[in-house]
Amino acid sequence: MRIDLRLLGLLCLARLRAAGVAPWLLFAGWLVVARQQEPLLLRAYDIFLLDDAAWTGGVVLLVVLLLAEPRRVRRREQIADLVALVGVAVLQAAAGVALDRVGGPPVWSRHGMRTVWFVLAWAPLALTLSSSRASRWNRGRGSWSWIVPAAAFAVGALQSVSLRATGFTATNVLAWSAALSAALLWTAPRPQE
Repeated sequence: MRIDLRLLGLLCLARLRAAGVAPWLLFAGWLVVARQQEPLLLRAYDIFLLDDAAWTGGVVLLVVLLLAEPRRVRRREQIADLVALVGVAVLQAAAGVALDRVGGPPVWSRHGMRTVWFVLAWAPLALTLSSSRASRWNRGRGSWSWIVPAAAFAVGALQSVSLRATGFTATNVLAWSAALSAALLWTAPRPQE
């Protein structure tokens, strides 16, 4: 099961080109507006509006990238989805660091943990959207196949809130393990496929 890195790079590049420029411009505009709206007084009370805006914009950007092109279910495409997930996680944390520099020194540990939490919270969604059933849903052939990706999105949203509020707790690790296990079972190849 050797992964050809050149082919993986081409898959990621095709996904970026299929998404176009508009989601990136909207993401940047969203963060600039959020930065202008954030009063620095709220940071004394651990309220970071910019971080929330970067997280939300990152989720929208991730969904656009994951649904940008029709799926052909192969192991490489699942890895390309995970590469897109990690790329968006790093991008939203880097954008937070860059915009934090405007208001003062950034808190590096907070942004680093946000990257890890973003990947953990949204990995089940990325895996679920790369399955053959989600591929049929993306092309409009499946009637009920949208339920599992929608549930993965809801679980990812709940996990992201929980991880950002409390960090790594036993409950969060157990919930993430269950969500990842369900996503892996959903993406497992079936004998009839």
